[in-house]
Amino acid sequence: MASVVLGETRLVRVYVPDRPRDLLLLNDGQNVFTRPLTVGSAVKWRADEAAAAVAPRLAIVAIDHTGRSRARDYLLYPDRIDRLARRPRGERYVAFVVDELLAWIARAYPALAVPRHLGIGGSSYGAVSALATVMLRPGTFDRLLVESPALYVADRRILDDATRVAAWPERIAIGCGTAESRSADESLRVLDDALALAATLRSKGLGDDRLRVRVDDGARHHESAWAARLPATLRFLFG
Repeated sequence: MASVVLGETRLVRVYVPDRPRDLLLLNDGQNVFTRPLTVGSAVKWRADEAAAAVAPRLAIVAIDHTGRSRARDYLLYPDRIDRLARRPRGERYVAFVVDELLAWIARAYPALAVPRHLGIGGSSYGAVSALATVMLRPGTFDRLLVESPALYVADRRILDDATRVAAWPERIAIGCGTAESRSADESLRVLDDALALAATLRSKGLGDDRLRVRVDDGARHHESAWAARLPATLRFLFG
């Protein structure tokens, strides 16, 4: 689809079951579905298979990233350890998703114009983008999926921002492993940041009925880990 906000054409991949009722947007779209095998990561989330098994009326729209601009699209603040993330445009990407993509979906797939539940999610930088989207556009999404979020960017600034957000989606799922990096210290930092986000959400009144946190021992920062957690996550968010 052509985006005026981004000034480019963005590929989106759409999975629509029979009688769709709910809708989930996922970042890093080339890694989301079982196919294509020749694009994106070798291992996929297999979200189409997971949805068919546990949330059969869930439609999924997977938004491809464009490679070199991925970090700029997904981040609100510069990441000093990533030279491609020195001039982020995360707010523009949020505008693309909310103002352009949702309208495009409604036109192209009328059955998804007003879904019962509307979610957004992602992993790593893509999880940061999903988090930023619900923070910048409160009330748009009532489901949020956050996998292995890179919350360390800009000295954890997005975690500070989260403490000032009053309205959160009705249900949120956070997943993380204990081996997110080859460095034990870095792995611990990623996990600690994810748990800090969960603590902030609990302080905002999200109990176990609204917030699901899963920590998998030995799980890596990898599509295989996100795929393994996805069925239970979708069941919580949309089942």
